[in-house]
Amino acid sequence: MKNKLILVIALFLFAVGFDYELLGLAALPIKNQQYLILLVSFLLVALFLIPATYLFYRLEKKFKLPYYFFPLAFVCGYFMPGWLAAYGNQAGVEILHLVFGNGEFIKAWQDALTAPIVEESVKFLVVFLLLKLLKVRRSAAVFVLGMAVGLGFQFSEDVSYLVNQASQDFSQIFAVAFSRLSGALASHWIYTGLVSLGVFTIYSKNRLFSKKWGFFWVIAAVLLHFVWDTPINDFQLGELSIVADSLTAFSLFLIFQIIYQLWQQEKSSLIG
Repeated sequence: MKNKLILVIALFLFAVGFDYELLGLAALPIKNQQYLILLVSFLLVALFLIPATYLFYRLEKKFKLPYYFFPLAFVCGYFMPGWLAAYGNQAGVEILHLVFGNGEFIKAWQDALTAPIVEESVKFLVVFLLLKLLKVRRSAAVFVLGMAVGLGFQFSEDVSYLVNQASQDFSQIFAVAFSRLSGALASHWIYTGLVSLGVFTIYSKNRLFSKKWGFFWVIAAVLLHFVWDTPINDFQLGELSIVADSLTAFSLFLIFQIIYQLWQQEKSSLIG
């Protein structure tokens, strides 16, 4: 009965998200020719999915995970959490303005004060549902599943940025596409992987790591997301985006370190 309820909730979230994403495209005030240009911009942003898909293929093979883990989690990450995040962020911004007013400081920091909490929460909700439905019990599987959900959400967010741009100023559509592609190296796929593994490590009895690592990964994900959305991230040294590049480097370091640790831990458990 419990699994059936979880499945119904997951299917409901997916159904609403499916309509939400596709109807948003249908409502655009653009011509058919412009839809083709918009599709090209989607494909441009999707270039990041090529190396990402190869990475997930290697991880599934390395950790002996089912082949359907990545595509299932990616599709769920694309359709399920996006609409929840949109409404959650909007509500968060309205609460901030209600409490603190409409000053320039709040407007500049509103994304950073809402998105990390709202988006990391709704993405983990999707991960949690998948963990229950697939009966996942291994840290490596949780980590890969979390990253895949995050990647799906990341691509849906890229699409939403392009859709919003198309509805406002179509002439800048490719500039937005390149901007989203440049930030793809360290984004939601990393944050969700860290949060998922962190929460699993804190609460699961089958964890490979101590709880302090779990808390560290969750806090690190929220802080990385927070700083990325703040005006601090706009700081440049000449033409170099020093803050953004530093966040990217640190995020990738965490991911590669975790993959290495997971592999070493799993090898030790197999030998033991």
